[in-house]
Amino acid sequence: MYPTLFKIGSYPILTWGVSLALAFVVCTIVAVLLGKKRDLKGDTVVDAALIICIVSILTARILYVLLNLDQYMSDPVSILYLRDGGLSFIGGAVGGILTGYLFTRSRKISFPNGSDIGAIVLALGYGIVRLGCLANGCCYGIPSDLPWALACGPGSVLRHPTQIYSSLLGFLMFGVLLYMFYKSPKFKGLLLYLYVAMYSVGRFVVEFYRVGPRDYFAPLTLTQVFTVVTFIVSVGVLAIELGKRKAQVK
Repeated sequence: MYPTLFKIGSYPILTWGVSLALAFVVCTIVAVLLGKKRDLKGDTVVDAALIICIVSILTARILYVLLNLDQYMSDPVSILYLRDGGLSFIGGAVGGILTGYLFTRSRKISFPNGSDIGAIVLALGYGIVRLGCLANGCCYGIPSDLPWALACGPGSVLRHPTQIYSSLLGFLMFGVLLYMFYKSPKFKGLLLYLYVAMYSVGRFVVEFYRVGPRDYFAPLTLTQVFTVVTFIVSVGVLAIELGKRKAQVK
């Protein structure tokens, strides 16, 4: 069970839920503001945010359960206990991107415009939610004696604060993508691929310091193998698209 931040009557308000709700509200506001730069109506952006948020939570839960199937086989009903934790960011991101694509198609909106904005707020949301992970004590790192090591996991063991590493990664990506959004027209419609490339590199590095199973691809985790693939694909798409645009200019 996630730790309780406070209670409303007898109903506990959990740290993780607050961080997720905060990320949703902040990211939706930012998305609406950015949408004005791409002629996207505010109510359309809010509709997209609500639908993508719901689907992302579901796909994040589904992937987490699949990766920890043994844990749920003895008690399948526990799959529904979201309050007990268990969400995969990668599962949520993939579900959110696919939902965003389908949403733009159904509303006859430019997917490149929408995906640029989606990439920016995805990076921002990642930074916020990982701070929630720090408060919650999940997604913790391996033991460490470095000066900045924290007791941010089980017991009082000092560990790499991988939650902070990940949060800083999110805010750094947010800053880079926001700058590209306003200053680099040649990247219009390509910020999602740039986001995936940056996230892949950052997550690959952080995984070395984060506790996680290394059963099948030791010394790498399954997540690291996945990020290698996503990095290659995203950089390949960026190279092809930027090459096309350079040729068109000539």
